[in-house]
Amino acid sequence: MKRSDLSIFEITETHLRILRARFLPDRSLQVFSLDALKIEQSSRENLSKILASVVTSKDKKSQVVVVLPRSQVIFKNFSLPSHSKEELKKMIGLQMATQVPYAREDIVFDYSVLGQDLLGYTKILSAVVHKEVIDEFSKMFKSAGLTIQQFVLSSSSVARWFCIQYPQEVEKDKKTVGILNVESVRSEFCFACHGQLVYAREIKYGRRDVGGDFEDLFLKDIFLTLEAYLREHAGDTVQKIFILAPAAIHGLLLERIQAQKKIIVELIDPFAVIKQNKNMVISAIFQAEDLSPIVCLGAAQESMKPSLDLLPEEVQKSQRMAAQKWQIFQLVLLVVVNLALFFLIFFQAFYKDQAYLNDLKLKASKMHSRVEDVKRQAEQLKEIESRINPRISTVDIVYSLYDMTPKEISFQLLSLDKEGNLTIQGIAETRSSVNDFHRRLTNNPLFENASLQYAAQRRFFEGEITDFKITAVVSQRKEP
Repeated sequence: MKRSDLSIFEITETHLRILRARFLPDRSLQVFSLDALKIEQSSRENLSKILASVVTSKDKKSQVVVVLPRSQVIFKNFSLPSHSKEELKKMIGLQMATQVPYAREDIVFDYSVLGQDLLGYTKILSAVVHKEVIDEFSKMFKSAGLTIQQFVLSSSSVARWFCIQYPQEVEKDKKTVGILNVESVRSEFCFACHGQLVYAREIKYGRRDVGGDFEDLFLKDIFLTLEAYLREHAGDTVQKIFILAPAAIHGLLLERIQAQKKIIVELIDPFAVIKQNKNMVISAIFQAEDLSPIVCLGAAQESMKPSLDLLPEEVQKSQRMAAQKWQIFQLVLLVVVNLALFFLIFFQAFYKDQAYLNDLKLKASKMHSRVEDVKRQAEQLKEIESRINPRISTVDIVYSLYDMTPKEISFQLLSLDKEGNLTIQGIAETRSSVNDFHRRLTNNPLFENASLQYAAQRRFFEGEITDFKITAVVSQRKEP
């Protein structure tokens, strides 16, 4: 179970940035504070001292999230001949042995699926980080009294912030957009398509180089990054480039990119966007020193559901086991306390008069709230047991649909709600293929109450296609 409060830590070459926030019931982000401390020396000892000086007791009770900089992460794009999650994981593990200059046991990696095609291939973006980097961060924060619950990537954070703020730019027509987050010393050039990060690269120039002697080198790195993306993603086109920078940035950078590459370039002032949100409280140092708040804010959103999780597996298991042990300990303690109270009441009833017995009953009634806590803990154990028992998973549903679906049918919408109600909408070349698919659904024990809502034919170019909608209820448990 995630903690409600967030403490986001981002360490750059020049500053330590700390975001303290909480997600409100409407899923908006309430920022308590966003501060930055200047770093004179980047040694681990010095960083540990700075962390220890700013960590609060509330930070120790919060969900601690650390941002991994792009320079510490290796991104690799793969196109692998499988749609199976298990097969993909094995294939990526094999790729790590040849594509990454580290031994397999010395790295932590994760991947996100970018898309699948009809030929059976899956596009993958993988992220790799050396365990020494993870260990270095863990030791540093441990010495400050903090335990890291999550690592998120700076690139994913930039892309997540942009996709949430401007969903219309990354979802329409599935076009790729470039997102250039300009910092004072360095910048990060990310590419997003359909709401997902697909590529990112760090650029060793920033705000201070715009309008100066290194502006040409800055532009050169931007163009090289754009060319590298187009080379690795053959057939893709970049629709727009968005520059995330304060409004004071020199307009020449925007004009030169647009003039040389013949591509639409837009400038977005993050602070202008943030000022529209009344839940944001950001210290003046960010604007005074040209610091970008984008990574910290995006990291908070990314922590809700990280696209790439680089927390070592053994650490994740340890955290889950610790949480379960603590819940079990609380439950056992409450049960023991209540049993002790019960026997105390039972034996005292033999030696006390009715008045004293009534007094004990009054005390027992005051324990009602604690009994309710025991009931809640018992419900949590039932929840754990239900998760251990085999249930129908999304993978089972997808596999079953894949096996049953005729080749003439294409899905346009698959929707599954919490109650197990499945909605399928799509198109088919023939009405008979729709009937065949409906019949297979009806005969499959995994699906119940399969109902064909409609199947309407319409003309399409020189022929006809059939639009259809089928609803069903997914069985709650696997067949033994």
